[in-house]
Amino acid sequence: GAGGGGPAGVGAGAAASSADRVGALAISASNAATVPALAPGYWSALARAGAWRTLDPEAIGTRLRLAQLSAIAYRPAPIAEQLLRDLGAAGVEFFDAGGTQAFACRIHDDVVVSFRGTQPREVQDLVADANIALRPFVIGKAGSEITVGRAHAGFAAALRCVLAPLEKRVLDLHEGDARIWLTGHSLGGALASLLCAHLAVSRKELAPRLRLVTFAAPRVGDQALRDEIGRRLAADSALHVALERDPVPLVPPWSMDFRHLGTVRTFSIGGVESTGEGWRALLDTLMDASTDLRRAGAESLRRHGIEVYIAALEQTAEVASA
Repeated sequence: GAGGGGPAGVGAGAAASSADRVGALAISASNAATVPALAPGYWSALARAGAWRTLDPEAIGTRLRLAQLSAIAYRPAPIAEQLLRDLGAAGVEFFDAGGTQAFACRIHDDVVVSFRGTQPREVQDLVADANIALRPFVIGKAGSEITVGRAHAGFAAALRCVLAPLEKRVLDLHEGDARIWLTGHSLGGALASLLCAHLAVSRKELAPRLRLVTFAAPRVGDQALRDEIGRRLAADSALHVALERDPVPLVPPWSMDFRHLGTVRTFSIGGVESTGEGWRALLDTLMDASTDLRRAGAESLRRHGIEVYIAALEQTAEVASA
């Protein structure tokens, strides 16, 4: 039930049980308009199952774990730190400046950075912000700057609030061939995308190790930025997960030259997945997505919460294993 239903069956390589999945969905329905608030039993069940001994190399399992890390980013730092330590994370450090919040940690050999996103009731601000314009994305210090395409001015400014100490922490945590997972939900996913772009250029030796997985994230840059980062990253290492009828991944619109950095995979709570943005480009051509987001009702925005994504990923994993 909703009171304590965590996916106890989600260990490495295991899918959620039907009872656990229904519990997560019930939690989603009751908390859709608030900060993600999965029941405490959800996390203790994961810890008991040993699900965090490593990030599952199988794609669906990895997405689920990173969605869970994105949910933890919404919790107050003391609670988030305890959850992360219970789940086997080490070297946890939090960053909070100028309204931008994130944490970095190590899960065995892998480095993870997760950004906090926006609450569903604040989603309109992602598009209404006066800084929606695309501006040159400048990387590096004065005298050695590199301009790589254009990025959403507001998102780029938010990333700069924590960039220097966060980048240093990533370098301190990284060893050898460890992968660096960058994740976040909503605005958090946008910030993770731009951090990925920054590291791929400023720390080119790390580019093959970067892995970007976001949830319900808006678009962040233009085609030039997308193309350049695509050339620097390893194949299939940037993924944006979108839930059907969540309007946020459609904004800012394609018609304003905004793109995601990587592949978009859209899925339903029923576990059906499709790749590609062709239909999204057509939709944006026919209808200004930013205006549509302003008109979007509570039902559409309820699909935006990270707990809804977690529930859907649990069912997707169950469908894939059937």
